[in-house]
Amino acid sequence: PKEENLAGYRYNILGSSAIEPGDQGNAASFIKGAGSAGEKVEITVPINIRGQSIGTLSIHVPNSKNIHPDQMDIVNAVAERVALSAETARLFEETNRRAERERLVSDITSKIRSSNDPDLMIQTALAELKVALGATSVDLVPHTVKKAETVENSSQQLDVKKTRNKKQGVKK
Repeated sequence: PKEENLAGYRYNILGSSAIEPGDQGNAASFIKGAGSAGEKVEITVPINIRGQSIGTLSIHVPNSKNIHPDQMDIVNAVAERVALSAETARLFEETNRRAERERLVSDITSKIRSSNDPDLMIQTALAELKVALGATSVDLVPHTVKKAETVENSSQQLDVKKTRNKKQGVKK
C-alpha cells in the first residue's frame, strides 16, 4: 500500500497531508545555526496577526537532533494558534472596553433624563463627566449669538410669516 512508503503526515491549521520520503518541506528556511556537534540549532517561526509580525516563536534544540518536516509543521501550527489566541484576547479586551463605555454612557444618560429641569440636567451631565473622566473640573461654555445674526434671523422669520400670511389670505 501507498501508506507504507510515506515518511509521515504534515499537520497544519487546515488539516493534514501525507509526507513523501525525501520531502523536506519548508524546514530549512526556519533553521539557524546548524554547525558543529554540541552546538544548538535555533528554529524560529514568526507569529503574525493580520499580516503583521507581533513576535517570534524561537525553539533551541541540540544540533544532533534531526528536525523532521512534520515537526516543523507542528511548530508552525503552534505559532498560528498563538497568533489566533493573541488576536482573540485583543478582541475580547476591545469588546469589554466598548461594553464598559456603553454602560457608562447609558448610566450618565439615565441620570440626566431623571430630571425635567434643563439646569439640573446640565449640572448632572457635568458632574457625571467629571467623575467618569477623573477630571478636576468640567465646564460648559455657551456660545453667544451675535446681534447681527439675531437681527438677520428675525428678519428671515418675519419674511417667512408675511409670505405664509399672504398665501393664507390673512391681513395684517
